[in-house]
Parts: sequence; C-alpha cells; structure tokens
Amino acid sequence: MWCCACCILSRAEHAMAGPWRVDTLPLLATAYVAYLLAGAAVFQVLELPAEQNIRQRLTDSWAAFIQNHSCVDDGTLDLFLQEVLDARSHGVRVAAGQASSPSNWDFSSALLFTVTVVTTIGTAITVARMARLREHRAGLHVGPRVVRVLRAARHPAQPAAAVPRCPDRRRTDPRRPPLAATERRPPELLVRGGCVLGATLLCLLLPVAVLPVTEGWSHAKSLYYAFITLSTIGFGDLVVGSEPGREYVAGYRTLVAAWIVASLACLAATYHALSTTALQPEDEHSLISPQDDDKRKSTARLLGCTAAGE
Repeated sequence: MWCCACCILSRAEHAMAGPWRVDTLPLLATAYVAYLLAGAAVFQVLELPAEQNIRQRLTDSWAAFIQNHSCVDDGTLDLFLQEVLDARSHGVRVAAGQASSPSNWDFSSALLFTVTVVTTIGTAITVARMARLREHRAGLHVGPRVVRVLRAARHPAQPAAAVPRCPDRRRTDPRRPPLAATERRPPELLVRGGCVLGATLLCLLLPVAVLPVTEGWSHAKSLYYAFITLSTIGFGDLVVGSEPGREYVAGYRTLVAAWIVASLACLAATYHALSTTALQPEDEHSLISPQDDDKRKSTARLLGCTAAGE
C-alpha cells in the first residue's frame, strides 16, 4: 500500500510543477486528510470492540483475584504488575519467578536492533533504556513525499528533486529519438527483471519456510512478519528470538539482520528495475539523430576548407 501511495504522490509531485499547481494543492491536502480519517475510522471499527472486551475481562480478573486473595491489597498488586510490565517493555519475560526470555542485548540482538532502527522498521520489544526508542511509525516513506508535494506547490521555481525526470528529458532532448522508436532489449530486460523478482520472492518466502521451525509460528504468521518487516512498518507484535523456553542457534538474530538488509536491497533493486524498464540507456552514438550527424559533418568540412584556405 505504501508503494502505491509513494507512486501517486510522485506523480502528484511532478504535476505540481505545471500551471495548475495552485488549484491542485487543496485537492491533494483534502484527499490526504480524508485518507487518514478513513483509516482511523476503519481501525476504530476493527479494534475498539476488542479493546473494550479486554478492559472488561481485566476488570473482572482483578476483582476476582482480590476477592480470592484477601491478604493482597490493591496497592501491592498494582506495584507488582507495574514491575512486570516494565520488565516486559524491555523484553524481559518472567515465568515462575525467573526471567525466562533470551537476552535482548547480546551482540547478535544488538545488531538486529541497529538494523531495525536504521531501516526504520523498529520493534516494540527491544527498547533502548535511555532513549526509549519507539519505531511504531507506518508511512515513513509517504510522509516526506507529502512534504515535498506541498513544498513544490509553494515554491514553483524549485521542483521536487525526487521525481524521476527521465521521460521529460527524453521527450525534450533533440538528440534522442522518440520513445516509440527507441531500441529495446526485451530478452535482457526479462532476464534482469526475472532475476531480481526471483530474489525478492526468495527473500519474502524464506521466513515462511524457516520461522515455523525456529519460532513455532504458523505459515500465515510468518508471512505476516515478513511483510511488516520488509515494508518497514514494524508493528512490533512479532519479534524473533524472544520465545521463552525455546533454544536458538548462535547468531540467530544476526542471520535475521542479514536477511533484512539483503531483502530490502532486493526490493530496492526491483523498484529500480521496474521504474527503468522502458528507459534503457543506449550507446552514445545512438543519441545523435541522422540530421544532427549530417550537420556535424558539414560543419567539420566547412571548417576544414576554411583552414586550408588560410
């Protein structure tokens, strides 16, 4: 979804440089706000009943526990739960009075944390104690696009630099033939696109095969984890290498970090290949039309004759 939003905003950003720029700004702003409001309404309908149910169950469980354990007052129970929740927010799970979850700050886990921060994925479990980094921010790719669209509307002399301008250059450059007449290389494009797409699918489906074994997740949950990770959404509801009582191989989280970096690189290569499919570079000689080549030869002969006469 965020890929589609980025493409739409890129086209809108490019259109803002046109003469109808001022009229488009209110429409884009209204559409963006309406999109946010619609998303909020959908999530409210989906999540609010479940939240109310959980609140009611928690209230009933609290009252039943206090009734069955009269020696424990509300204040003591509240302090104990605060300690448990604080430990849980740092990725430490308590079972039978002991911390049973794997360490979140060995080298492998720290490397995974740095990768998720740099790639804007983020997790909800692994939290830096000092900074309290919370990377629950979806749409990080769309936000800058919106800013550049609005900036282009206010400053027409400064078109956004992020919009690909290759098609415009090809249409206006007199040395280049029209797009329809450009020499294409379908076999090369198919091979390149197939290799990149195959690598991307491999990176996307690899967790579906591995995570059910290492984490005990279902295939659907593994695919969901791969999607929210590679889309850099990172809700944080699923974190690898954190199941209590489960043995993990050494460097397991390091391998996950390597998978994230390689998969994001494949996605970037796929996007680049798809965006440049119709704009393959030609040889320098093919950039000069026959008319320009004749003019250049005539000028060279004229200069040669002038030099000989002198």
